[in-house]
Formats: sequence, structure tokens, C-alpha cells
Amino acid sequence: MLEFAGQTALALVAGGALLLSYRRIRRSAPLAAHLFTIGLLARLAIGLGLAMSWLAAGTPNGIDGPDPRWFPDAQMYYVAAVDAAANGLGRVEDTEASPVFVRTLALWMRFTGDTHAGAHLLNVLVFAGLCVGICVVATRRGDRRGQQVAALVIGAFALSPNLIILASQPLKDTLFFGALACVAISLEELLSDDPVRLVRLCAVPLAGILLGVYVMSGMRAYFGLMILGLLGAVLAFRALMLTSRRAVPWPYLARAAVLLAVVWLGCRIGGGPYYSLFVDPFLAPVTVRLDAAVSRVREAAGFGAGTASTTPAVPDGGLLSVVERSRRGFETSGGATNMAPPELDRSTRTGVMSRLAGALLGLGAVFVPVSLLRATGLVTFEGGGRFLLLTDVDTLYLDGAVAWCLVFVWRRRTAITGGWTLAAVLLLLGTVGAVLVGYVVTNYGTLFRLRLLAVVPFWLLPLVVADRSTFGPTDVAAGGGTQDSRECHRPA
Repeated sequence: MLEFAGQTALALVAGGALLLSYRRIRRSAPLAAHLFTIGLLARLAIGLGLAMSWLAAGTPNGIDGPDPRWFPDAQMYYVAAVDAAANGLGRVEDTEASPVFVRTLALWMRFTGDTHAGAHLLNVLVFAGLCVGICVVATRRGDRRGQQVAALVIGAFALSPNLIILASQPLKDTLFFGALACVAISLEELLSDDPVRLVRLCAVPLAGILLGVYVMSGMRAYFGLMILGLLGAVLAFRALMLTSRRAVPWPYLARAAVLLAVVWLGCRIGGGPYYSLFVDPFLAPVTVRLDAAVSRVREAAGFGAGTASTTPAVPDGGLLSVVERSRRGFETSGGATNMAPPELDRSTRTGVMSRLAGALLGLGAVFVPVSLLRATGLVTFEGGGRFLLLTDVDTLYLDGAVAWCLVFVWRRRTAITGGWTLAAVLLLLGTVGAVLVGYVVTNYGTLFRLRLLAVVPFWLLPLVVADRSTFGPTDVAAGGGTQDSRECHRPA
């Protein structure tokens, strides 16, 4: 009886939180609030419908356990989380799949119990928090452009058929992309070229980046490392550009070093053993050559025999090796929806053109309806059935949302000002993610989920054109533009 009362109270609190989320969004961006409501109702309808039908179909002693209609990953996460909630979080090993998500779900289940509706409610609350966060940062000035940004970004997340389906099950995707949005929002605070922000590092944005990267790395360690590498490349290029214009920009370099250190820390802690799994192949060629150079120096200095006369064997490592091994794993897994044609399998994929053909085929599967690809003979597989119709609808939605976001930002590119660094990071993250996901994932059923890694960075791109200055209210009546720079920077 106490357990039922506690779960009822938690459900009421969650309902109140959702209502407050709607009111907060509606106060700043009415159109975004309508889109949020549609997405929220769709998630509740599908998730609760699955839970109620599972409850109605089971016997009093046979309703425990995962729903067989869920994706296999969802069933696995649910079983692991139920075990951890009952026997302690130590039951979740760092080597297991997505340990951060499983522990989060297990903690949540300690309050809700191992009910299907409770697991679904976690995704709904994360979705609401994501939308509120986007609305807050986009509409800080209350101008029309900020309302448009909030409606576009929230609408992309809220109406996505893919995310609506995934949120109805105990899957990590909603939490993962909520963490990505948290990182993007926090990076915007730190990557601005505003002269006031150049002289200070914000503790709250840094904490947001650390938490977001930690959560993402605890689910997909490779994605956190992608953010680290691309962010480092963009910051290095920006530093070279600033150096060419004036003296060495020490404040910028200090801020970039701290930022990269925080991102690396999130990758290292969140990734756990998976961090070494992905990092070691990159470091192995460097460490082998470094050891050989040290040996030659020791020999020249007379400290012992060296290996200067020999060429060390470099381990099978590097980016290409990691990508190829990952693709081979999908190829050998088989399945009724495996798209890898015989001419692109591991036995003949040795040249650049063969790899390029595989990448182009994968990109087609990401952005082109699979029914069209099958009709043209570019993709052949027997599985999927009627579910492929839904994937076609989702593909068209993804294409439309990405195109709308890109056009929206391009038409307002003059408003980006100091947000070019974040824009470059998001564009690179989406582009590299699309190429890697398209090339590596040959199973279309898995690609249906993972292609969100390629499109969500584009959905977040409009945040770079939102006027987020905090120096005072914008004179919306005068046209919704920003204040004069002298007004913004005059002493209080």
C-alpha cells in the first residue's frame, strides 16, 4: 500500500512538472509550446498505450519482465536496471553496455518500481527538461528571433517520429540527446567572442559540459571523443586565425585549454574502459615511434643498445582500422536488414573507391527513403516489413528538419557574430557523424536509431543565431533588433 501511495505521489509530481514546463515555454514562445504539447502527448499516448496493453494482456503472475515488443536493447537495459535497483548499482559493471544509462534507470526505478510506465516516464521528463532548457537560452532577450529559434529546435525534437518511438521504451536516446543539447548550450556560453565573456570562465557552463560529456561517453564513448577531437581542431584553427591578426591571444588559449581539459575529463570518466578501447588504437602508432626515438637517443648517448637501425612495426591502429573493425562487426552479424552488398564486403574492400562506395551507400540510407533505394536496386534485404514505411516517413522528416535548420541559419548568418566556433563544431559533428554512421552501420534496423547522431547536431544549429546577451531587454517594438554596442557595454 505504501509503495502504491509513493508511486501515485511521484506521478502527481511528474504531472505537475510537465504542466510547469508547458507554462514556462508558453510564456516565452507560444508556438514552441504548441509543438512541445504535440510531442508530449504523442510520447504519452504511445508509451502508456504499450504499458497498459502489456498490463491488460498479462496474468497476475505474468506481467513482470520486459515487453517483447520493445527493441532488444530496451529489453536488455530494463532487465539490467531492475537487477541493479533491487541489488545495488554495483551490479552494473563498467564494461557493460551503456552503464551510465542503466544506473540512471536503476536509480529512477527505486522510486517508481520496475513498472513499464515508470521507465517511460523518465524519458518524458528528460524531454520536457530538454525543451525548457532550449527555450530559456533561446528566448533570453524575448525577441522574435529567439522565439523562432525555440520553435524550430523544440519542434525538431518534439515531432521526430524516431524520438517519439524511442522515448516510449527504456532506451538511452532521449537522455543522450538531452546531454548533447546541454553541451551545445554550455559551449555557446564559453565560445562567444563577446569581450565581456573573454575575461571570465563560467563555472555553470563548464559543469554543464562536464556532465553532458560524461553522460554521453557513458553511453557511446566514441561520440564524446568525436566532440573532443572536433572541438580541439576548431579551437586550434581559431587560435591560428587570431594569432595571424595580432599577438598571441593568451586569454583565448587559456580558455580553450580549460575547455578541452573539461571535455577530456568527461570522456575519460564517463567512457571508462571504452575510453581506452577507442583511444589506444590512435595512440599506439605514436607511442611505438616515440619509444623507437628514445631508444635511438639512448644508443647515441651510449646508455645501451638501441633500435635505430630497425623500423618498428606499427600496430594495427588508427582511425581507419577502428572504423573498418566496427563495420566488419556489423557485416558479420547478418540479420534480415543487413544492407552490405557482396562487392563491398570485407574480402574485397581494399581500395579507396570501394570504401567510398560504401560511404555513399550508407549516406543514401541515412538521408534517402529506403523504399526508394530498394526500388532502384541499390539496397537489397528482405526484412523490415511494414516497419519500413515508418522509416520512410522518418527519413523525410529528418531531411526536412535538417534543411529547414540550415536554411534558417544561413538566412540569418550575419547574426551569428561570436557563435561561429560553435556553428563549426556542430556542422563538423553532424557531417562526420553522417559519414561514419553511414559507412559503419550496415544493418538498417540499427541505422534507423543511430542516424540521429548525424542529424541532431544540425537541429541544434539554430541556437547560434539566438541573441543571448544579458545586458538588458531588447527593444522589440523598435524592430526586435539588438541594442547598440555602446549601450550593451557601458558601465552599469
